[in-house]
Amino acid sequence: MQIVFAKEKGIPVGAFFSEFNPAPFACATVGQVYRAKLKNGSSVAVKIQRPEAKKIFETDFAVISFMAGVFDFFRIFSAVNLQEVVADFIVWTRSELDFILEAKNASILYEHSLNHPFTVIPKQYPELSTSRVLIQEYIGDGLPVSGIVLNKIGEEDFLKNNIDRDEMATRLIFEQMRQYFIDGFFHADPHPANLLFLPENKLVYF
Repeated sequence: MQIVFAKEKGIPVGAFFSEFNPAPFACATVGQVYRAKLKNGSSVAVKIQRPEAKKIFETDFAVISFMAGVFDFFRIFSAVNLQEVVADFIVWTRSELDFILEAKNASILYEHSLNHPFTVIPKQYPELSTSRVLIQEYIGDGLPVSGIVLNKIGEEDFLKNNIDRDEMATRLIFEQMRQYFIDGFFHADPHPANLLFLPENKLVYF
């Protein structure tokens, strides 16, 4: 993965960061996430796209496009033009592979969150990111919602971090509604692995 970074940035990892942990601490849909520290001392999370991700996706696109053409030719699903559906799916999926677009969207969420002190969006570094490397603020403290769902986090953890379950449940619902109905720009994938509870009842969206 460091090879991918070097190709994207044109410099080795060591020349860009003061620290870089080569062991990933999380896996994303098409990449892995590493902890690092910029030369200015800022702790960041670095998501690096897997080397063959785009090639694999493009192969899959070719297969489903061919199959859609076959189904349309034999009118298997006469009420739906599958080639149009597949073409739309491919456009949106390709955009998911562009980390520059992801950084841009996350930056918009970040700007919206500035007026809401209990909502935390990691700061983005779009000027440092590329289509295959995403660099954002590292937030490591708190209780991962995925751990709560899997019962790996007990009541003592909530008490230690001064986190109220009912308050966080209400805040999560409110934030989703606020983003959708007021901001008109919302986090579309708030599954447990993308959420973190911070001390004092703060909600983090990754």
